Amino acid sequence: MSSVAAGWAPSDPGQWVSLTNTSGVTTLARWTPTIASSHNNGVHLAQHPISRDLWFEWGPLNTCDSSTANTLPVQRLRATPSGTAWTVGTAVTVGTFSTTNNYQCLTGSVVTTPHYVWFQRCSGDTGIVIDKVDQHGVVTPNALPSPWGGPRSAADVAFSVNAAETEAWIGGWIPYDSWIEPNAFFAMHWDGTRWTRYNDIDLGDTAAVGQSVGWDNGLVFVVPNWDTRLPALATIRTE
Repeated sequence: MSSVAAGWAPSDPGQWVSLTNTSGVTTLARWTPTIASSHNNGVHLAQHPISRDLWFEWGPLNTCDSSTANTLPVQRLRATPSGTAWTVGTAVTVGTFSTTNNYQCLTGSVVTTPHYVWFQRCSGDTGIVIDKVDQHGVVTPNALPSPWGGPRSAADVAFSVNAAETEAWIGGWIPYDSWIEPNAFFAMHWDGTRWTRYNDIDLGDTAAVGQSVGWDNGLVFVVPNWDTRLPALATIRTE
C-alpha cells in the first residue's frame, strides 16, 4: 500500500509499504510446489464498506492443463484496520483438492455490496460455491444455493450482486477439462428465490474469463478469443 506520507500519490518505490505500514511487502502465502505460479493460481482482494476490513482469497485457476495436478487449496484471509495500518490475520482454508474425485478446487470472484463481501469459488466435489461475510467478520457459508456443478466440475465465471443484496448474476465459460458441460458458455440470474439459466451466450473458442464489472441489474465480463487473442465482451442484464 502507499505510505501515509505519500497519500494518494506515491512517486517513489520506497513510498510503497507493507500492510503493517513498515518497509517491505506483506506476504500472504508462500508455496513451494512448481505449480504454485501466477499462471496456475490467482488472488482476489476486496474491502468491506462498513468495517474497512481487507479480505483476500487465493487459490488455483483453471488453465485447462492442471485440473488433476494443482492440489493447492483455496484460502481466505482477513486484515483488520488499526490506525494507519492493518493487522493481518491467519489464512483459513475454504476449499481443498478433491481426493474423492481427483479434481482441483478453483478460486473465483470476490465482490462487495453495502453490507457484505461475497466470495465465489468452484469445488471439485459440488461445483460453484457462494459465501458472504459481514462487518463483524462472520462468514455465511453457501449464502446462495449453488447454481451449477457436480463432481469434477470447473467454471471460470464472473459474479455480481445488486446493491439491495436481493439479486445476483453469474456468467462465464466452462473449461475443456470440466467433466460437466466442457467448453460451454452460460449466464444465470438469482431473483431472490431461484436461479434461472440462459444459454444464449456464444463467444466462440476461448481459454478463460477475464475481468468483470457488476452494476445494479447485471454484469459484464471479458473473454479472450483463443485464436485471435482479442477480447470479447458479454453482458448479462435483468430488466
